[in-house]
Amino acid sequence: MALLELKEISKEYSGKKVLDTVSLKIQSGDMKVVMGPSGCGKTTLLRCLLRLEEPDYGDIYFHGRNIYDKEFTILEFRKKVGCVFQNYALYRHLNVMDNITLALCKVFGMPGQLAGRKPYMSYKNLIWSRIARNTLRNYRAGSNSASPWPVQWSPTQNSLFLMSRRLRLIRS
Repeated sequence: MALLELKEISKEYSGKKVLDTVSLKIQSGDMKVVMGPSGCGKTTLLRCLLRLEEPDYGDIYFHGRNIYDKEFTILEFRKKVGCVFQNYALYRHLNVMDNITLALCKVFGMPGQLAGRKPYMSYKNLIWSRIARNTLRNYRAGSNSASPWPVQWSPTQNSLFLMSRRLRLIRS
């Protein structure tokens, strides 16, 4: 059984077919890349996969269970599956630590102290971990070159923090 299976996913917007019977199987340990020109349906496919939008036709299965069934627990699914979109969902009024632990506190009701106990551990899982660790080491050491506010970080650093937030949810 596939970890994740998309069967004939179709989606239209204003009569324009964006997804046309897309099927895909992902086994545990697989790495897949969704590529294509602007407007070809990459984001729509991911939004359907994350249950942010419902496809017009087709089914998506996670461990053999249809994610659109009423009995399916979306919170458990989102603890295990996620993505980081190109447009950051970082809140300018929150510091980096609060941005990383936001979903744990707000969605899953975890106390802030528990959510923030070891938020940097997930960076060890990232390819870019050296950049993230150095950046965070400077921030924790009080370096003037590092800021706790996302608005002052580079796009790469912001992506790392979003990955950390995503990995933090998965590991919790």
